[in-house]
Amino acid sequence: MTSAAQQSRQRATSKGAAAKSQRPRLRVIDHSKLKRESRRRSVVMGVILFLAGCLFVIAFVHATLVQHQHQLDVINSEIAVAAERSAQLERDVNIASAPVVIVERAEALGMVRSQDPVYLVANHYLAGRLITGQLLEVGASLEPEQLVGADSVPGETSE
Repeated sequence: MTSAAQQSRQRATSKGAAAKSQRPRLRVIDHSKLKRESRRRSVVMGVILFLAGCLFVIAFVHATLVQHQHQLDVINSEIAVAAERSAQLERDVNIASAPVVIVERAEALGMVRSQDPVYLVANHYLAGRLITGQLLEVGASLEPEQLVGADSVPGETSE
């Protein structure tokens, strides 16, 4: 009998344990606490999303700046090459326009020096008066009364 009593006790304790484990765990729900936790989660998620968005914006701006800096570097190198080319061309023009070089080129092309050179004075203003172009002998002076049209003044009409 002892064994039957022990078996019945074991069954009773196992039934009690099974009954306790099958019983739902009940508790009182605090709605204000749930709202606070929900708000806290929402704020945390909002902050995380905001920071992630800020990181993406910063990465995009940085990539754009790097791209534009590369373009600026390319343009600056092109400007440097163009400035160097311009300086070389200016040196070439200065060398080619030197009087000695012009005379040498003219002689190389077959031109000969004139025995009695004549100079042409272009139209220009001298002391407010129009001077018309004319031929002058070597050593001739530019006296206003000797020049043709020396009495005409710009802007005046003759009547």
